[in-house]
Amino acid sequence: MTLVWRNADDADFVTLTRELDACFRARIGSGQDAFDPHNRADALNDVALILDGQRAVACAALTLHPDCTAELKRVYVQPEYRRNGLARRLIAALENRASAYGCTRLLLETNPAFEDAKALYQRLGFTPVDNFGPYCSMNTLCLGKALLSCDE
Repeated sequence: MTLVWRNADDADFVTLTRELDACFRARIGSGQDAFDPHNRADALNDVALILDGQRAVACAALTLHPDCTAELKRVYVQPEYRRNGLARRLIAALENRASAYGCTRLLLETNPAFEDAKALYQRLGFTPVDNFGPYCSMNTLCLGKALLSCDE
């Protein structure tokens, strides 16, 4: 399994995020509509993929904010590849990337009903934070964690 850096227009990333959106719609139906505007590809700064040979099987992305925070976005692992540490590997890579940009905090938003995602993020050190940005008035779960700077 190889981790590669791509951009948000990459065909493999687009395919994986379409699968992610279909997964969300299968779980929460039209409730996903409120979140779609906040998942725009043009807002993503960095995209990481994991390849199994030439096949892209997992993705995650990073959005940088002007307040020295970064937001973890579009984390997805195809079902047959889950429970192999791929999401953990992607998140670690994006944490390092955010630290290299000088970010001091990594934030994310997830559906509170997604127990599997919530458990993963908590195992990785994310804790509940006040809803931020576009999520302030939404019924969702926001999590965050402090990042080490490149100097530490």
